[in-house]
Amino acid sequence: MIKSLKLAIFDLDLTLWNGHTLYENTVDILKKLKENNIDLYIASYHLQAKRCCDVLGIADYFSGIHFGRDRNKAAIVEDILSNYTNYHLSQIAFFDDNFNNILDVKNKHKIKTVHVVGGITWSDLN
Repeated sequence: MIKSLKLAIFDLDLTLWNGHTLYENTVDILKKLKENNIDLYIASYHLQAKRCCDVLGIADYFSGIHFGRDRNKAAIVEDILSNYTNYHLSQIAFFDDNFNNILDVKNKHKIKTVHVVGGITWSDLN
């Protein structure tokens, strides 16, 4: 999937970190995606998402960190997608641990979605 991606959007909690530390492969995966010139974004309900990414040392990997609890995940993703109208839907992927978020984003935006279980892994990028 890495070769076809131009934009990857990640949930934060239970996708990139477990609430205490980053999952084992998170930094290596983000590095690899950036090396392949893939734009990375966060779409999170975590109200301190920016601060959290700073503390975890991953903020610089992301072109933007979008967060809030006043909208559903599909609306947060829509804000990000509005900046990438020139990308084909097949070049965009959304990663989240919450299956309801996966369904909402997939149904609304028709982009590739990946249900992450137990933190991001290399197999989630296949």
